[in-house]
Amino acid sequence: MMTDTDIFRLRGPKKSNFFCLSTCFRRCLRSFLEKAVELKEESPRVVFSLQVFAIMIVVCNLQQYPGKEVTIMKNYKAFIIMFLFIFFADVAFAGDLDIQHYFDEGNTYFNEGQYSKAIESYSRLVAIYPDFMQGYYNRGLAYYKAGKYDEAVADYSRVISSPGDANAELYSNRAIAYLKKGDYENAVKDYSTVISINPKSPDAYHNRGIAYANVGKYDEAIEDYNRVISMKPKDPNVYLSRGVAYTKKAMADFRRACDAGSQLACDNLKQLSK
Repeated sequence: MMTDTDIFRLRGPKKSNFFCLSTCFRRCLRSFLEKAVELKEESPRVVFSLQVFAIMIVVCNLQQYPGKEVTIMKNYKAFIIMFLFIFFADVAFAGDLDIQHYFDEGNTYFNEGQYSKAIESYSRLVAIYPDFMQGYYNRGLAYYKAGKYDEAVADYSRVISSPGDANAELYSNRAIAYLKKGDYENAVKDYSTVISINPKSPDAYHNRGIAYANVGKYDEAIEDYNRVISMKPKDPNVYLSRGVAYTKKAMADFRRACDAGSQLACDNLKQLSK
């Protein structure tokens, strides 16, 4: 009966190589499958079983001549070189597997609306590969959907600050996160950047108008709404936004007049406030 030590210390004719290879294959394949099931393909560490399988094959092929005993120590150089080659290939390959796994997993959770789990997967991804900007971008989207606007802004900012990755979509996503968290000044800045990149974006003008209106810059807001109307004359939402801006601007003027002693302005202000 062949024991585990027989794999590393072989006697007999060269044809016993076939038996060794067959035995190695069966054992290592079984080990690989068991580990794959155990880890449920959640980690590329299953590649370790393939590593062991390759090493076993190398060891089994160390037998060169019938009737001569061959040990690992006699071929330690070849064994070490092969082991190091497999080890470093395993490290590189394992990293790629982890990146792809967590990226796909995060996308699946995101599409299912499980944003907290998506954030966890993307966080594992960027922990393994901190320079993978798509991971930060997708995590920013998940943070936004989860209502965590500060974290979304932080992830978008990281991608924007990286060389060559900034674009109108990135600035637009960060701008709407700024809007949601009430940071209207920064929202205006980002939407202005979007407009400089794409001057024909009605959504950027509309949202910048909303940001302007929230800081009391009604003239600028109305100007942006007018631009949107010129591009989308049948959009009811922009007319509503412009009407609100006109109303708030009128209320501001009525308030000033009322404070200056105009009773009629006070009456109009009360009417608009209802």
